[in-house]
Amino acid sequence: MRSRLAATTVFALCAGSGAQAQVTTDGSVGAALALTGPNYAIGANLGRQAGANLFHSFARFDVPAGSSAIFSGPANVANVIARVTGGTRSSIDGRLGSTIAGANLFLVNPRGIVFGPNASLDLTGAFHATTADYLKFADGSRFDTTATPPATLSSAPPSAFGFLGPTGPIGIQGASFDPGTGRVLSFVGNTVSVDGAVMRTRAADLRFAAVNAGEVSVDAATSAAPGTTFGAIDVVDAQLRTQSSGTDAPGRLVIRGGDLRFSNTLVRSTNAANVAAPPVELNADGTLTFSGGQLLAQSQSAGRGADLRVRGENVTIDQAALVQGWTTGGGRAGDIDVEARGVLRIEAAQGDPDYTALYNLSYASGAGGATRLKGDRVEVRAAIIGNLTYGSAHSGPIELSGRHIVLTDGILLVSGIERGATGASANIAIAASAAVEISGADWTGYPTTVLTANSGVLRSGDIVISAPSFALSDGAIVGSNVHWTGRGGDVRVTAGDLQVIGDAQINAVAHDYPGASGRAGDVFLVADRALIDGARVYSYSDSHGAAGDVNITAKQTTVRGSQVLSFTFAQGNAGSVRVNGDTIRFLAGPRYELQVESAASNFTVGDGGNVEIRATRSFELDSSDLRSSFVRVAATTQGSGRGGTLTVEAPSVVLDGTLLFSRTRFGTGAQGGIVVRTGDLRLVNGGNIVSMTEGDRDGSFIQIDATSIEMADRARIGASTSASGNAGRVTINAQRVRMTGASQIDVSSQGGSGSGGDLTLNIGESFEMVERRVVDFTDIFSGPGFQWPGGLSSQATSGGNAGNITLSAPRIHLDDARILSTARQAGRGGRVTLRGDTLTLSNGAQIDARSEPGSVGAAGAIDIDVSGRVEISGRSLNDGAFSGLYAETQGAGAGGSIDVRADSVVLDRGLIRSSTTGAGAAGTLRVRTGDLLVTNGGWIDAGASVGSSGAGGQVDVSATRSIRIRGTDTALPVVDAFDLRIPPGNAGRVQGALASTISSNTAAPGAGGNVSLSAPRIAIEAGGRISANSASSGNAGSVFIRAEDRLELDAGSITTQALASDGGNIDIRVGNRIHLRDSEISTSVQGSAGAGGNIFIDPTFVILDRARIVANAFGGPGGNISIVSRYFFASPDSMIDASSTLGVPGSVQIAAPNLDLSATLVALPAQFLDASSLLASACTVRRAAQGSRLVALGRGGLPAAPERSGTASYFDHVPDVGGVSSGVVHPALASAHAFHVAGTLRTPGALGCH
Repeated sequence: MRSRLAATTVFALCAGSGAQAQVTTDGSVGAALALTGPNYAIGANLGRQAGANLFHSFARFDVPAGSSAIFSGPANVANVIARVTGGTRSSIDGRLGSTIAGANLFLVNPRGIVFGPNASLDLTGAFHATTADYLKFADGSRFDTTATPPATLSSAPPSAFGFLGPTGPIGIQGASFDPGTGRVLSFVGNTVSVDGAVMRTRAADLRFAAVNAGEVSVDAATSAAPGTTFGAIDVVDAQLRTQSSGTDAPGRLVIRGGDLRFSNTLVRSTNAANVAAPPVELNADGTLTFSGGQLLAQSQSAGRGADLRVRGENVTIDQAALVQGWTTGGGRAGDIDVEARGVLRIEAAQGDPDYTALYNLSYASGAGGATRLKGDRVEVRAAIIGNLTYGSAHSGPIELSGRHIVLTDGILLVSGIERGATGASANIAIAASAAVEISGADWTGYPTTVLTANSGVLRSGDIVISAPSFALSDGAIVGSNVHWTGRGGDVRVTAGDLQVIGDAQINAVAHDYPGASGRAGDVFLVADRALIDGARVYSYSDSHGAAGDVNITAKQTTVRGSQVLSFTFAQGNAGSVRVNGDTIRFLAGPRYELQVESAASNFTVGDGGNVEIRATRSFELDSSDLRSSFVRVAATTQGSGRGGTLTVEAPSVVLDGTLLFSRTRFGTGAQGGIVVRTGDLRLVNGGNIVSMTEGDRDGSFIQIDATSIEMADRARIGASTSASGNAGRVTINAQRVRMTGASQIDVSSQGGSGSGGDLTLNIGESFEMVERRVVDFTDIFSGPGFQWPGGLSSQATSGGNAGNITLSAPRIHLDDARILSTARQAGRGGRVTLRGDTLTLSNGAQIDARSEPGSVGAAGAIDIDVSGRVEISGRSLNDGAFSGLYAETQGAGAGGSIDVRADSVVLDRGLIRSSTTGAGAAGTLRVRTGDLLVTNGGWIDAGASVGSSGAGGQVDVSATRSIRIRGTDTALPVVDAFDLRIPPGNAGRVQGALASTISSNTAAPGAGGNVSLSAPRIAIEAGGRISANSASSGNAGSVFIRAEDRLELDAGSITTQALASDGGNIDIRVGNRIHLRDSEISTSVQGSAGAGGNIFIDPTFVILDRARIVANAFGGPGGNISIVSRYFFASPDSMIDASSTLGVPGSVQIAAPNLDLSATLVALPAQFLDASSLLASACTVRRAAQGSRLVALGRGGLPAAPERSGTASYFDHVPDVGGVSSGVVHPALASAHAFHVAGTLRTPGALGCH
């Protein structure tokens, strides 16, 4: 407005002095005179010619509206040089021209030149208007603008405009200049103002320059002289154009100054020629502002379009300005090159629906040009920067570089291929030496977006961002899209500190359009420190094309409350997700549930991708801050495609309340798996590693390789199936495993026909489980009905079979923990196999293989193979459960077997039991060991419970050294056995204390199983018992005992009992002796018709000390007793009886050569002696003769008198596996021919020497 007012004032002043001459010469190079107007004819005679240069000098030079000033001269004149020395500016509002063909016109007035709206040019050469102080020539001479006559005039061509200091302005007010083809327009002043003007050159340059001091070349494009300073240029509401003409390219359009200001102005270069166009240059030493308007360069033919070059100290392009280069022909579009030494801003006003935009476009076979933005600080706000191809050629790259780059307020930075194009798009490159910040949205909510978009057939360019610091925040997006058959571009971000926060997104997407098949690009994030917080980094496909991979590599990676995903929703495959670095942390957060996953969605046919987490130090997956219900790393597929594999590798892995998850659903394709390789693995607070199958395909496997594994507070590792597909296997290889707080490792079939997978644990040092809990347990993985959530578990809840459990470890310790195999319906239970050096079950720990009520599948089996010691002891403080091995069937299927092989087995209040409460038979129970100790109420049993119809199981115990059954559990009240030992419904009732027992029981129509024991030495003591019982119509089982050396009962019993059926038999065969003290061997039938069981005893010695051998019946015939031995000794209060209360008594047969004890009895002497003195001397003498030692005798024969040599045999205790004293068979027993008894056998012990 100010420039227009100034111009109007100038023109008014000129119009008001109509009587004054408008053109006058100053006489310095010709005659001094005033020319007559209004049409001023300026011939060569008014000036002076030097070579091809014609010089004029004017005191005043104005061309008012309606007038003209025309120069003329010889044809050899190339340059008409007219200076104005009178001290007033020139006003040109009429026609200014030259009749000299091809001659250039230089108008030089240091006071200023103003062109009015009526100004026009009529010449065939170039026109130069300048307010320079002098014109410099190629030979170095000058033509100054003073009125002093020049000493010489140069014949060399003009080369530069010189400014000694501030001079007058050049103003172009509403003028319209279009001089014609090849005619340069040049305006060089101290300042230049163009307001409302239209200026066009054809195949010629259009130049503007503003200089305060110094020299600039005549073409204003070469470098200025050192020390040159520049002035301001203002261009308002103007059109500055240059275009080609015929075969000639458009000219160079140059605007050079200190501060450049453009407002609502069109600056354009158009090339329809087949040669390249020169650039359009806006070059400011100071601030450059381009507000509104358009800066354009077009190629319409084979020639390259002009480059658009914008330079300044600080550059601003705003107010909906458009900067665009494009090609509609075969020529390449020019580049857009904007550079600021300070701050570069490209922005639009808030609320303005017209965005500031920079475009570089290809519509045909010509390639698109590059767009480059460079500055110390680059800020792009509410603008669009786009390089696109619509044709067969490639689009050009977009490059942003600087120290600090800020993209915000809803900008769109896009490189794309439009629908139908056959060309490729180029990269978007953003590089900063300090920081890149991308954030925010515009006033409509459109987010800031950096995007490569592909609707064509070739590959999109990549997005490449690099900076020491990168921050993407506040909903901003960096992404790559593909909509057709071409491949999407990659997104690559490299930074020292990388942040993707605040609902921001980095993505690579293949969209669903008819016929679309292009693969999505990949995402690569590389940093020293990476933080993804409340944001999403993902790739997905909902077309035939595959999703891309997502790759994160950083020394330190933290993902908090975010999603890192690769998905497919259609035919395309999902990509892989990879996170690599030193330290990796995935945490819960408030914005999103933490999800790192590769997945194939519902009803898709594409494959799922892999998820790979690799850390050189540690990986942590943690929801402890917020206790989120959904924090997971997963590889899943819900379609027909193949599932991916989830891999985690790190020296340390922690899952705190979170999930590693693999899932297959609905589909038929093969599944991948979960692989964890680590030094230390910790799963706490419900941390899970889970594989699920919900379709026809087999589930994914889980493999864990670790040095140590710790699971605490309901942690879980599990594989399950709920459909026809089998669950995946679980394999754990570790040195040490410790599980506490109801933690669980399971394989299960939970509702379909698919079978559970196998669970295999290969442990190098130790396996320990501690603390189970009884809870009502329901979660999204296990479903309802888990009474015991902790431990190792294999379940078949429907038609599928349960998986097998195999645990191998040198040391296995279960402390109030559980290993469970369950069959619930048609499927069979899994087999539980444990191998190791030692196995300890304490405080209620259990290994349980069962089938539940209503099931028809067989229960699983238990196989224990230990090279050292097996110890089962104690009760749970949580629920009172006994430690033990259990195989139970509650349905129609057979019960599982239990096999135990060990060097030694100790049951201290512990149980080994096979049972049935249903129609199925109880399984077989086998123990193979060196030493067996059953003590303090320990129990080995195979039983059929009340309500069952299956037979009881067989018990087969074999020891290579000894079997010892002793003691009772006196800490318990009088209760049913099944209330304490095992789940409800089991046979057997214990009156008083719980005795240590090896038994077979039936309380059902099914027959009881047999009990078989084999060992060199067998001892049953202090209430211990061996039994085979029937409480219903099923026959009681039989008892078979084989002892190579001895069988000793001291307050113990071997019994069979039947309440309503035939009694079981007892068959005892011993190589050396049978010794009963306060003990019983009996068969008993209490029913009205059952026959008593038979008893067969075959040792060398039979010794009865207040003992009973009884075969009784009530209504049926009594059982038979048969004793075959070389020696038979019985105390007077011992009893052998075979009777029937109502039926026929049984028989007693004793076949023993030495049966008459009266021949061997010795009367005691009548005189009492001092036993203590005799004993001391006798033993002393005999010790010297190597004949005697002092021992404590058990119950047995006594010497007739203390001083006499003892011929009586005595019997030491059988070895105790748990540290009880051991004994041997002494030679005296082997050679004895008689057994001498002194007194009664009620004596608790004696002292003797031998």
